[in-house]
Amino acid sequence: MFSSVRASSPYQIRRFQRHSSARQRFFLTSFYTKYDSTHFFVNVGMLMLALIPKLPQFHKVRIFGINKY
Repeated sequence: MFSSVRASSPYQIRRFQRHSSARQRFFLTSFYTKYDSTHFFVNVGMLMLALIPKLPQFHKVRIFGINKY
């Protein structure tokens, strides 16, 4: 994941920190809910909502017309 960020980007470390904080929160919530399947799938969905827009393929892509103007 870290290698997918462009090498010329000056905010490379900050992006990696944002990705890792989302993953850490996912693991913590999974641990504290004792890996209950309902909570696990809700947490996976929320993790995907947090990480997918940050991928390089979604640069300047508007999802559902958010921030269109």
